[in-house]
Amino acid sequence: PHAAARNWLGVGTEYALPGAAALRTGYNSGTAAEAAGLGGLEAGFGIRLKGLSIDYAMTMRGELGQSQWLSLSGRF
Repeated sequence: PHAAARNWLGVGTEYALPGAAALRTGYNSGTAAEAAGLGGLEAGFGIRLKGLSIDYAMTMRGELGQSQWLSLSGRF
């Protein structure tokens, strides 16, 4: 079978802290098989201030190692 057709499961949760912050965590079984140890685990946080959002996320990606994302978005 083609690799893209493989079944996988992803779950996650977000905990909103008092104020404008949130903590996030998740698990992706599709990446768990690629990375040893903490493979499949994902974590991040977000902050919202006056129409701006800053989000950060980190995950383990097999041969790629640790992947990180940082985004800045705004509403106007």
